[in-house]
Amino acid sequence: MNHLKTILKMLLVLIVSSLDGTMSKLLDNHTDTIMLGSALYHKPDSSVLERALNVYRAQYDDALPSYCLLAYVNDYEGVSVASYPRYWHGYLVFLKPLLLFTDYLGFRTLNKILLLSLTAAVIGVLVKRGQKRAVLPFVTAVLFLRPSAVAYSLQYSTIFYTSITALLVMVLWNEKLKQGNRFLFFFLILGILTNYLDFLTYPIATLGFSAAMYLCLQDSLSCREKLRSILLYSLAWALGYFGMWIAKWSLASLLLRENVFADALKQAQFRMSDSISGHVFTRLDVFSRNFMVGFDHIEVLACVIFTVTLLYGIWVCGFHIKRFLLHGIPYVLVCLMPFAWYTVLQNHSFVHPAFTYRSLAVFVFAFLCMGITAPRAKK
Repeated sequence: MNHLKTILKMLLVLIVSSLDGTMSKLLDNHTDTIMLGSALYHKPDSSVLERALNVYRAQYDDALPSYCLLAYVNDYEGVSVASYPRYWHGYLVFLKPLLLFTDYLGFRTLNKILLLSLTAAVIGVLVKRGQKRAVLPFVTAVLFLRPSAVAYSLQYSTIFYTSITALLVMVLWNEKLKQGNRFLFFFLILGILTNYLDFLTYPIATLGFSAAMYLCLQDSLSCREKLRSILLYSLAWALGYFGMWIAKWSLASLLLRENVFADALKQAQFRMSDSISGHVFTRLDVFSRNFMVGFDHIEVLACVIFTVTLLYGIWVCGFHIKRFLLHGIPYVLVCLMPFAWYTVLQNHSFVHPAFTYRSLAVFVFAFLCMGITAPRAKK
């Protein structure tokens, strides 16, 4: 057993030193500029309700968002206004007050501190609540998200913090959430918050991370009970997430007297299509494209880790394959969540693998949890 712990520690060191892919750590400064532009722009001839629903930002000809923001800040002539009513832009609730005290570089410094603090908090809570086995899968999944890139990006941070905070709440108040249907409402609220804060990056991570942690916390449940719970809570999350889309489009269309709903549905149809600029691709292309980015430079290491984890789980079960399968089926369901997401949003996942690959962190977390939390064979 001590030898196994030593091997796992060595693998963890290798992970830290090997997660250095190029595209996987690419920053989305383009979207960050849109977010900053939305936070800074003020349209004096509009009401608070209009500004909240339309989310205005500066537009300068057909220039990139960075140049548009520069033109607005420096009072260039010809600066017009653009709007982005499809999203809730809930990140502005935090970003606007933050910009009163610091600038973009200051945000990055604060983000590093908060990222490390929350990650350490989850590790500490897992250890304190008797869930030490989930620490290594959690740390590995966080590293797979490339935290060095998340710390420098506004866009990547929303889902990261939503996911980590959800895990913290689940572990801390697990006993209270088990009472009644509180877990059902927890996942419903999680879906609502995910849509409210996110800019369509890797939202499935909030569901997948929480679902895998739920399985770790409720280890005593039967396979059937776990499957039923995961399916039910996934539906609750989907209701909250997609319900928020419909609510925003309907509300904006009604109050602004513009057909925001039709425009949003057109964009949604485009993001769910299987082509871009005349190029047709398959679901396999989408999967492989995200895999290539996510596991860039760590293909061999990932195969070793997954193989060791699988063999360890089977060994712990006393090589009782049926017992291991019954334990693993709910986790496999969670592992499939990123691929279900890629299947629905094919175009979006194919065009933006530089950040959509982070959905695969759900696969990493759930798979490692499946092996490491395998039930021990009775002596």
